[in-house]
Amino acid sequence: MKRISMLFILVAILTSQLAAQQISSGFSLKNAVDSASYAVGINIGTGMREQFKTFPGGKINLDALAEAYIHALKGETDALIMDVEFAQAFFQSYIMDATVRDAETAKVEEIRFFAENKNREGVITTASGLQYKVVTQGEGEKPTSDDTVVLHYIGAFLDGTVFQSSYDRPEPYKMAAGEFISGLAEGLQLMPVGSKYVLWIPAELAYGTEGREPKIKPNATLIFEVELLDIEK
Repeated sequence: MKRISMLFILVAILTSQLAAQQISSGFSLKNAVDSASYAVGINIGTGMREQFKTFPGGKINLDALAEAYIHALKGETDALIMDVEFAQAFFQSYIMDATVRDAETAKVEEIRFFAENKNREGVITTASGLQYKVVTQGEGEKPTSDDTVVLHYIGAFLDGTVFQSSYDRPEPYKMAAGEFISGLAEGLQLMPVGSKYVLWIPAELAYGTEGREPKIKPNATLIFEVELLDIEK
């Protein structure tokens, strides 16, 4: 009961502060329901914003989304250009078609990129199609697929967008070398401890034609900057 009472006190304090705060658009929060509603909007908007970063077919039209969303939420069906059944069918069809087109475009871009990248200074191409460049060559032992590696890495797409980084973690990443995607696993086994490599990994050595939701699209070429710090037998 004491915890519940403290929660109500905290909500009351926050509500009184928010009620006095004028939002930049001129909208104000007058009570707890207003504040909770606003919080829901933030949570939904933030989650959707992340998902829309990989929206197939192009950048999503937020004005069209907001227009339909408000009318649908209020039950104003007469104001909607599409009915619900058509909207669901259209969206499913669009996602399938756009995903296929994006995957085909990504494959063409991958072929062009690797053909050009292999001719750049210092770039080495392996039999599998993996390309890599030595930034720093260490003098330690090379891991096997069964060894647990300790590393830092940054994963990015061809446009430079970072999708994952171990530097955001409190400590380096650890996992058996053979458990990574095949292109990264191959690259790690080329690296002596103390090395830093850049790896260009074609989709077939990464997540292939399926991709990996929510960030990695089908046929995505991945770039990893990897520092191999240690091996744990």
